[in-house]
Amino acid sequence: VRSVMISSNGCYIVVGTEHPDDKVYLLDKSGKLLWSYKTSDWVRSVMITPDERYIVTGNWDGKVYLFD
Repeated sequence: VRSVMISSNGCYIVVGTEHPDDKVYLLDKSGKLLWSYKTSDWVRSVMITPDERYIVTGNWDGKVYLFD
């Protein structure tokens, strides 16, 4: 695990991982996996917008991912 963020209301957790996984995970507050996405490289940072509509990641290779 490289980075973690909890949503402002505490209902969601987003996790970014590094090699060999290179994924973004979204979990609910009980830890249940809602979805995951394989990225092109290490997920260095994650953020959930205050309205919880978007998740943004910054990756080691300079790419940015936006999820809604």
